[in-house]
Amino acid sequence: VPPRYDDAVPHGLVVLLHPQGGFADRAIVDRWRERCRRANLLLLVPKAAAEQWAPPDLAFIKKAIDRTAESYRVDAARVAAVGYEEGGIVALRAAASLRERIRGVAGVNFVPSGFNAENEPQFPTSFFFAAAREFGQAARAKAAIEQLRGLHFPVVERELPKDADDWTDAASNELLRWLAALDRI
Repeated sequence: VPPRYDDAVPHGLVVLLHPQGGFADRAIVDRWRERCRRANLLLLVPKAAAEQWAPPDLAFIKKAIDRTAESYRVDAARVAAVGYEEGGIVALRAAASLRERIRGVAGVNFVPSGFNAENEPQFPTSFFFAAAREFGQAARAKAAIEQLRGLHFPVVERELPKDADDWTDAASNELLRWLAALDRI
């Protein structure tokens, strides 16, 4: 919960989804906690029931979002699933099946394929993709991003200098602006 949390004001929610096996470096979650604090966003970090995400985990993610919204004032138009690697695929699946809850998908180092729905005006979805310069699936990711654009989804894509958590301050601030603007995209 951000230090400036005010129940009178709706807050955006970041649902941070880990790669297979969890975050190897706890510092990633700590950096996200700090980013959310700075941007006055709520942070939810669910964990898969097993080493990797499975279809039943989507129901758990839905329940975690709903419980957070019961306890805090969540702006329904500013809920984003942010996933690293396999967590990005889960973020995409969660957004596809929870259109009324998740309005943004931000993913790092994954191929965003399989989101075949049209952009729904009542529940619009936006995308932010970041990949490390060395990401081995870059060509496939680029093709999938173009498919999303062809379906009229707003998509931002950025290259990270080295690895999945090599966010410059400028890139991090851009992502936070994207999260803050989900209700206006």
